[in-house]
Amino acid sequence: MATASTYLLKGFLVDEALVSTVTGSVSQFGQLSDFSRTFSTTKSTFTNEATDVNIRYESFYSVNNTGANTPVPADAAAHVLAVGAWVYGRVAASTIANEAAPFTNFITQFVAQFSVGNLSITNVSVNALVASTQNAGQYCPDYIQWTATDSANSNAVYTFKVWFIDASFRNQYDQFQIVVVPPFTPVDGFNDTQANVNLKLAAQTVAGSVAAINVAVGNNPPTAITTQTYNWFEPTTSGGNGNISSSTTWSFVVYGPLGLHTTNLANAVVAYLENPTNTALSASQWQAMFPSVFQAINYFIVPLWNRIVEVGPTPLFSPMTNYGNAMADVQSALPSSIFSPTAAPQSFFNQYLYGTTSVWQDLFFWIIGAPTNSNSDYDFHAKFPDYLNVGLTDPNAAKMSAVTTGFVQFLETLLSTALTLTLATPQSSLPSGIQTTTINGLVYAEGAYNGISYLAITKGSYTGT
Repeated sequence: MATASTYLLKGFLVDEALVSTVTGSVSQFGQLSDFSRTFSTTKSTFTNEATDVNIRYESFYSVNNTGANTPVPADAAAHVLAVGAWVYGRVAASTIANEAAPFTNFITQFVAQFSVGNLSITNVSVNALVASTQNAGQYCPDYIQWTATDSANSNAVYTFKVWFIDASFRNQYDQFQIVVVPPFTPVDGFNDTQANVNLKLAAQTVAGSVAAINVAVGNNPPTAITTQTYNWFEPTTSGGNGNISSSTTWSFVVYGPLGLHTTNLANAVVAYLENPTNTALSASQWQAMFPSVFQAINYFIVPLWNRIVEVGPTPLFSPMTNYGNAMADVQSALPSSIFSPTAAPQSFFNQYLYGTTSVWQDLFFWIIGAPTNSNSDYDFHAKFPDYLNVGLTDPNAAKMSAVTTGFVQFLETLLSTALTLTLATPQSSLPSGIQTTTINGLVYAEGAYNGISYLAITKGSYTGT
């Protein structure tokens, strides 16, 4: 093994014997899709014909004990390839038994196979043993995670997490990279009056934006290219009063589905603006100009999913609720790490919890801003005082502002996605701008509107009345 004291390795094991020869088709086991290959810009590939000519390891993430990217050591790669040969050999021979979690038999056999010589294998975990859809009696782990301690190398510790099923890798891979493309460069040009900043924003052409994104992509095809809108506030240092704002659109080249989460995108902007290579301004100056970026604003939506009037693929819901159940329904659907009794006492809910209905399927929902929001941004009614539960073709829809009308359209997409969304739903199948977010074991459909994140608890995670 390598000489580093700790090492973290994540990737995918391919079995060429299982790879589909049909164009556009991806085998259930042992094949990595072109989409999944976009999850990292630091990939490397390893084979060992002496072990198995068909086994290939695709490394997506490898860091040492300092967290720095580092090449995969040859002996670490050889160890993973041996694991691949063992797993796929047993898949082919149908010797992986069907068993329930915690998969004791499989893990015991894995430890016995690889705790040899100077290696000690511990902390082995498997998420699922997946049945083959083609061959009865065949099972394959979606991933295996384990720790190897090398007694011949000062007891160095290596942690591995390796996938075998593309569908699982798409939904479970937990690393990402984001390249930020600002509205214009140099970004210190934001430290100016609104009139001048607006001129700089207006000077940006579609062709110029595409060219900047292409430079960011380089030779690494991304998982996605997306945008976010953040409000810029005129800084007092430029002679402004700090209250005048303009809308700015930032682009992102994203590698790995988790990078699409709005919080991760905002964090990438913060990192960009705090990098002295990009700016001579201080973090406090940037925070004053882009407060919503430095302190994310999140609103949580709790639809009453179980109030069904008409059953069907897209149910019709009751627009009524009972106040006696309100707090229990809401608090069971909010992440306790954010809405703790200290951060969100009853008085917080009394002031900021709103209930209303959506034009989509007459669904009633509660909505409240997170107590961690910047600028005391907790109040849905203050944000959309002209919100109406009417279809956009209704004459009364004209009484809503364009901003509110856009929110109504956004909300319909968010709620319709949350109806069926699960952790197994591929990111590639979700509407543009919507992601799966898990907090404290609760699953949410998350999207951003005007730079603010809205998280609707999914029907599958809702336990209220």
